[in-house]
Amino acid sequence: MDIGPQLRQISRFGALARHIDMHLDDALTLAELAELACMSRHRLDSSFQAYAQETPMSRVWRLRLLRAKQQIMAQAQRPLLDVALDAGYGSAQAFSRAFQRVHGQAPSTCRDLQRPTRAPLRIEALPAMPIQFIPYAGAAAELQHASNELRARAMHTGIARHKRFGWLVDVEAKLYAPRESHRVNVQASLLSKPLEARIPGLDSGNLSATTYAVFSFQTGIPLPTRQALEQRIEQETGWMLADGAWLRRCRNAQYLPSVLESRFELYLPVHDAHRSARLRPLPFILEK
Repeated sequence: MDIGPQLRQISRFGALARHIDMHLDDALTLAELAELACMSRHRLDSSFQAYAQETPMSRVWRLRLLRAKQQIMAQAQRPLLDVALDAGYGSAQAFSRAFQRVHGQAPSTCRDLQRPTRAPLRIEALPAMPIQFIPYAGAAAELQHASNELRARAMHTGIARHKRFGWLVDVEAKLYAPRESHRVNVQASLLSKPLEARIPGLDSGNLSATTYAVFSFQTGIPLPTRQALEQRIEQETGWMLADGAWLRRCRNAQYLPSVLESRFELYLPVHDAHRSARLRPLPFILEK
């Protein structure tokens, strides 16, 4: 299986997305982004749209408005005109119209909203599920290469995007790696059943049927220490942390998520050692 073209596309568009994320305050243009990607403007527009379900410039303006929403929620007293100018709009009126179109509400209504400061917690019963995966053993900083290969193989096989449900298995060491060179052993995996096909080059395995404490993280919520997570589980649910692999479930709505919109769920195996659990496990739901 030659996945070179898919890997090059993933690498190229990933680099472009990161460039956009880091230069939202710059006067970005399609011509500049096309030069960076070594593509014509038309080809970049159409190819990026097919891959990421938005054009490069749509991403620019969407992320500027997302950042603006986060700023309004964090700084309720800040004048909307200042936020509008920071987002690249010449007037508060133009900013409000664009904001309403993207977020479905006026900017002023976000002043009363508060960003969560810690991850919501639930108890969930995960059924046994077959997976197809790439085993990765190496530096924590290079794990993205395994995820890219997983995606490239799925793309080459013709697996539709909506059938790919991404998980990382045994992620505790990765989460708390003391440095980027720290070595980890992780499985970058997809749930097998929704794929409806065998992807060449991937190993087969299973997620065991286990009860998990599930923390839902998003941008702005810090990752607590292992001890803090364990204490929250016991204090709020009555369950206790058990031995077993930690799982990370991808929950990003975007195919190339920005640091402004990162979402994932952390699954920690638990058991009811003293039959004192106060929360009953919820059923696992496949939908993203």
